[in-house]
Amino acid sequence: MEIIDVKEAVERMKPKRPLASASGKYGACPCCECLISKYEPAHGNLIIKHCKWCGQALDWEKEKTDNG
Repeated sequence: MEIIDVKEAVERMKPKRPLASASGKYGACPCCECLISKYEPAHGNLIIKHCKWCGQALDWEKEKTDNG
């Protein structure tokens, strides 16, 4: 199990947009860069809200703009 400091734990609670993919159904975690699926088929295709590997909160709906 990875030990992280409080500052990093707080940062992981702030939703971040996954790194882009062509399909929009998959992406990479912005924190650990592991491949993640937008939907969880085992739970009724719910949208995944956290990376299952590092716990980073995810925001699939946030539009990416030039201003951030």
